[in-house]
Amino acid sequence: MVQKYLTVFRAVNNWVHVSDKDGKTPAMRLGFACKPLGYEDILWAGQRVPRAKRSRRKGMKAAA
Repeated sequence: MVQKYLTVFRAVNNWVHVSDKDGKTPAMRLGFACKPLGYEDILWAGQRVPRAKRSRRKGMKAAA
C-alpha cells in the first residue's frame, strides 16, 4: 500500500506541482508536458471523474 501512495506522490510532484523559480513542473522542463496536469488527471487517468449524485431536497415537489 505504501508503494501505491509513493507512486501517486511521485507523479503529482513531477506533473502537477509548479516550481516557484520558473513556473514549470519537472515534466515540462524535460519536454514531456506543455502545461501542468490536474489531480484528476493523475488519479483518474482516461476516465470520467466521479461526481456525487444530485438528489432532490426533501420537502420539494417534482415539477409536473
